[in-house]
Amino acid sequence: RGDRDGVGVDWLRAEALASTQTDTAAAALVACGLADIAGGDAVQGARMLAQRAALPGVHRGYLEMLPAAVRAALAIGDSTLAERLLGDVESLVPLVAHARASGLALLAEARGEREAAAAGFADAAQRWHDFGVPYEEGHALLGQGRCLVALGRAPAAAGPLAAAREIFARLGARPALEETEAALAGERLEG
Repeated sequence: RGDRDGVGVDWLRAEALASTQTDTAAAALVACGLADIAGGDAVQGARMLAQRAALPGVHRGYLEMLPAAVRAALAIGDSTLAERLLGDVESLVPLVAHARASGLALLAEARGEREAAAAGFADAAQRWHDFGVPYEEGHALLGQGRCLVALGRAPAAAGPLAAAREIFARLGARPALEETEAALAGERLEG
């Protein structure tokens, strides 16, 4: 929601680094990384995400945060870290398959493969919708809209971007809503 107050990042970081439970450590490292990056400390955030990526195997507590972790790594310009975060994830259960679909679409977009990314985001949005996770559905719709605008198909981007805006407004997800508003403004300029 863009509100970092009261998150307890320092306490969470200490718990993550001291934990002997890999599921707990994995989730806490990602949460710290996301909070650090959102707070403007990309170096510390990348360090936390890299520590998660270095943990062997896949950990349940981390999987629901996988798309956010990949988005954060790409936001700080570290596509190698994004690939490492996604690299060991197998599609064993629906949540994992949906998170992987979002992550693969994000990586395709980062590589400039806009057509594949737009299709991947559309698939991920439908998966998240059917699974009942509106926040990730909104991000997938936003990604689809960004790619369609970049492909010069602004009229086709209007629907996904408007749907993303509605979701983020309903959830009070300010940073994502602001990003969607910016994409909508770009779509209007292109269209």
